[in-house]
Amino acid sequence: MNHDLPAPGEHDPRPVLIRAAGAFDARGRGWAPAGLLLGVRPGPWTGRWPFEERPEIIGRLTLLEVGPFDVVRRGPRALGARVVERPDAIITPALVNPHAHLDLTPLGPMPAMRGDFPGFLRAVRDQRPQEGPDIAAAVRLGVERSLAGGVVAVGDIAGCPASGPTLTPWLTLRGLPIAGVSFAEFFAIGRGEARGLEAIGAAVDRWLGERRPGDAVAMGLQPHAPYSVSARAYAHAADLAARAGLRLSTHLAESLAEREFVASGTGPHRELLERLGVWEASLARDLGSGRTPIDHLLGEGSPVRGARPMVVHCNDVTDGDIAVLAESGATVAYCPRSSAFFDADRTLGPHRWRELRARGVPVIFGTDSMLNLDTPDRISPIDDLRLLARTHPLDLGAFAGITADAAASLGLNPRGFELAAGNATAGLCAFTAPERLRPAHANESTAVSLLQAVLGADSPPSLLAHGNPCDVAGTDGVG
Repeated sequence: MNHDLPAPGEHDPRPVLIRAAGAFDARGRGWAPAGLLLGVRPGPWTGRWPFEERPEIIGRLTLLEVGPFDVVRRGPRALGARVVERPDAIITPALVNPHAHLDLTPLGPMPAMRGDFPGFLRAVRDQRPQEGPDIAAAVRLGVERSLAGGVVAVGDIAGCPASGPTLTPWLTLRGLPIAGVSFAEFFAIGRGEARGLEAIGAAVDRWLGERRPGDAVAMGLQPHAPYSVSARAYAHAADLAARAGLRLSTHLAESLAEREFVASGTGPHRELLERLGVWEASLARDLGSGRTPIDHLLGEGSPVRGARPMVVHCNDVTDGDIAVLAESGATVAYCPRSSAFFDADRTLGPHRWRELRARGVPVIFGTDSMLNLDTPDRISPIDDLRLLARTHPLDLGAFAGITADAAASLGLNPRGFELAAGNATAGLCAFTAPERLRPAHANESTAVSLLQAVLGADSPPSLLAHGNPCDVAGTDGVG
């Protein structure tokens, strides 16, 4: 059996048969050893991959057969297939990163900022790219690092430069081999509220005029956080998102300083607003009542209750907040390495994501920005799961939080991130397998064992196959 893939830019119509040590997905399908038979048609990236590092298989991919290798190779559709030998690899669906800040990638890891959230915010404000070409180059680098981490879909925060909300990240992503949502970030509080709302409204109008059928990346809205967006502005954002068909995301319950600001209208965030000249006394009407950030935003009578947003971080969660989140329809995006970077476990207690899942709250896992990561060569949520797995075993539901469930949170087709015959496939990752894998039949225990092998390693994932992003985009009419 020969590894006889076509040269870059060429297309071979034969199916591809992958022989691997194992394969699994988050839905409990698992085989060791495994065979995966892919149908490959020419796609938009077949002959024009934009980066130096290139997946072995590129095109519009359909998973024709998957199962034990000997069974798949004997099937009639495998006759004449070209073979990819990966006997040292565990194959999974490609990954989804539901929360990233790709425009901050060039700033690199900032270990000196560890534990200093106010200093971190100042560094981001002072050092983030401001001009269109610089923002585009930064996002492009972020996509390259994401692909290096096995990620083919992303919920990217299109950071707000000094000039106001920008569509440059969305326009950049639209021209690269990735799917997902570009959440346009904006600030709108106090004396800056009217200006911020006018600017984000203009950005949405521009997107409505420039979007194209078949775009793999949609626009979303990202009101930054409760300390930089007023309750009235959140309500406006929820209404705008509903009218324009946009997904909504926000940072929430991230720090003690945020808790103090919402509960009493005091603390470092109030001081920053005063220094920036945007604090005004009328803000006290929405603050100072002792509510938690989660209750402030999602509780009874709150501005985005019913909007079903993605709420990012949620490090600071009370028992009452768990009930609020369970009733709200929100999805929690937890970024473990970011929380560890800012010592959230020490200041706020262990993250309560398991309790949230037990109450039916969807929990997915993102990376946040390169600034708080320890993998400068890649941006991948598998490394966030590996951090969690050091202290507690993870189940397949956690892996769904960086594959099928994370895809669904971005409005993508989750079936593109599962290993089921007949599915259009977003892509495939290969992880280095342990030296020995015991042969097993297809069952959930096999999938769990393979997941533990992947999480117990520290080697980077390899993007073995890349599908057509448009084939997994836009399943629910939102975004």
